[in-house]
Amino acid sequence: MFDGWGVGEWSALVSLFAYLGFDGPRGFSFGRSVLRRMRGEEEEPQKVIVVTPDVGEPDPEPIPIQLPWINFPPGAPLIGRETEIEDMRVRLGKRGDLALVNSRAILAGQGGIGKTTLARGYAEERRRDYDGGLWVNAAEDQSLWRGIARLAEPLGMTVEEPFTRGDAERVIQALQTSPHRWLVIYDNVEDREQIRSVIPDPQCRNIHLIVTTRAMDGWAGFDVKATDTLSTEEPDGPAVRLLLREGGKPDDGKAHDLAIALGGLPLALVVAGGLVRAFDSYGDWLGRLNEVIAAAPKSGDYPDAVIGAVRLSYDRLSADARALIDVMAWWAPEGLEPRLFTDAPGGDWWDLFKEDVQEDLARLCGDPGRVRAAFLELEGRSLLLRQGETWALHRMTAAALLAGETAEVSARVGAALLMAVYPGGEKNPSYSENWPDCARLTPHVQALFDTGRLPETAAMDSLLNQAGIYLRTIADVETGLAFARASLALTEARLPEDDPKLAFGYHNHGVALMRAGDLEGAEVALRRAVELHEAHRPGSADLADSYNALAFVFMEQRRGGAVEAVAEAGAFFDKALALRQDLFGRKSEPVAEVLTNFSVLRDLEGRQAEAAELAEEALRIDRKVLPEGDARLGYSLNSAGALALKAGAAGRAEALLDEALALWEAVHADRPAHPEPRNTAGWQISALLVNARRGAGGAERFARAQALATQYGFDWAAQEAFAAQFPDPVDQPPT
Repeated sequence: MFDGWGVGEWSALVSLFAYLGFDGPRGFSFGRSVLRRMRGEEEEPQKVIVVTPDVGEPDPEPIPIQLPWINFPPGAPLIGRETEIEDMRVRLGKRGDLALVNSRAILAGQGGIGKTTLARGYAEERRRDYDGGLWVNAAEDQSLWRGIARLAEPLGMTVEEPFTRGDAERVIQALQTSPHRWLVIYDNVEDREQIRSVIPDPQCRNIHLIVTTRAMDGWAGFDVKATDTLSTEEPDGPAVRLLLREGGKPDDGKAHDLAIALGGLPLALVVAGGLVRAFDSYGDWLGRLNEVIAAAPKSGDYPDAVIGAVRLSYDRLSADARALIDVMAWWAPEGLEPRLFTDAPGGDWWDLFKEDVQEDLARLCGDPGRVRAAFLELEGRSLLLRQGETWALHRMTAAALLAGETAEVSARVGAALLMAVYPGGEKNPSYSENWPDCARLTPHVQALFDTGRLPETAAMDSLLNQAGIYLRTIADVETGLAFARASLALTEARLPEDDPKLAFGYHNHGVALMRAGDLEGAEVALRRAVELHEAHRPGSADLADSYNALAFVFMEQRRGGAVEAVAEAGAFFDKALALRQDLFGRKSEPVAEVLTNFSVLRDLEGRQAEAAELAEEALRIDRKVLPEGDARLGYSLNSAGALALKAGAAGRAEALLDEALALWEAVHADRPAHPEPRNTAGWQISALLVNARRGAGGAERFARAQALATQYGFDWAAQEAFAAQFPDPVDQPPT
């Protein structure tokens, strides 16, 4: 059969085998791998054989290494991007700048331009260049860390939830030592700072990183590639071909005109094609689009015709799908999931705020099957994009929907659904066990706030209040203050001047002002809160909270030099302590909080022995009543440690501060700039230096103090001078 075959014939046969997936002794892999990709399924991990060098022993069995392609979104082949794919290959592979051996590309441009699709297309076309890959939705920090953590198992690592920035950094470090070639794509990155700690080392040769972002600036060290719209110049050009493919119908002579009207924007072409496929011809669609353009909302980001395209597609949705996407337009574009709707009827606050939700939508939220079907319909119409376990709504689509006549009604619904499940009451957003839910929901609160069109409802008021507490707790002081201010404004607009509910707004605004350093404003707001609580809630826990917060403001004034503020601070702490002891008992966490605050005040008065005793009592209570790992324990540990250091018990101080620092670093692992771990690290540096004077383990303690100063950005000379003021220890340093 093969007689007379030459080099050309054999080369053609080898090329055919390679194309079909011939894999040596395993035969053809064409059937499984190609069909999986046609169906949009994630491929099975590739098995790579690692051969151990011969050292005189019998050859070991080959060890299969799992090299997966994780979370890469399925999609149809690209149209009209062939040149750009080749350009990306050259940029990633050769760069020309030999000092940067870890080649990278950054895809930047306006929304709807096809950055994500181009990145996916590159991964499909050039998969053969890599052994494994990872696609990460980087729109939010938590989804970024979670996505990177999915590589832990293939790399032989163990990472447990909740995933943190530190976990992600460890995975990337391990990936850099892998002997295999990896493609990593961070999709929808807000800015470079967000991914700074998980950008592979430029000297790493085995990883190519692609980032998609709307931020055009700030990417020094990356090869920046700007994406563009598809060409509409030719009747058979890329834009028309994409429209015809998505429409699934022959050209009626109007496809080119429609592509021009849509500006060659890929997402608009896909949305239009989906509607043409279901209902219309290209000409009919274009005619209705022209009618809509006249009334289309103006947008600085997108052409009017594009907004009109979304509106037309929306009009053909089912009632369920329309109801859901109306609400989602007010929320964050990423992290959308059915549970945002279906959890609400069972939420702690549903009965208080369900009146803002139309009856038919409330029934829909109570039917998970209908909600999921609506999500799938929206995905099928290209109005939602699946991103792993959640979906994303394009900003272009949201902009069109927010201009609709019923948009304000949907804003009320969006606030009510979020508030139905947002942590509050006993699930205090300042408690670390509730932070995962707060982190999941707060981006949607932020999106509502960013519209500048807040619904004037009790739900929106409460939502801003609770989210503001969470944000202040994680040290986003600026946004927390903005939320508290907006919450108070909504309350004042809705309620009479002396309404008792105003006290909560004044209290939270006062605390936010205090955190921001405005002690004068904080005093005014908290005095008003105390007045309202004393008038309407005498003897309540709410009044005790305001007493405690107001006392803290006076204590901060004393710290700033206002000696006369000590008396008022002590008087209000006394009131808070007495109320909380009556309400919660002497051995309760609320009482321990006041004792901790009192200990700081006594220290400011120069009463160090009494201060240390109060701090130790607060710590004993917290150890008994708080769950292991609770962030609130960090405050009493830090105070007890710092005051022990001042009292000459540096050994005790070092042990307590070690415990406090470990706790803070755990609960704020994805917030390395949080002030609590840095504050504790500063005290621990002093404790280490004081204990190092004793000689026992002095070199090790000195080295650790230097390492902490470097880690947290302290000036070393200033830290040494600060530590010199503390007395030599009278107790033994910890072993």
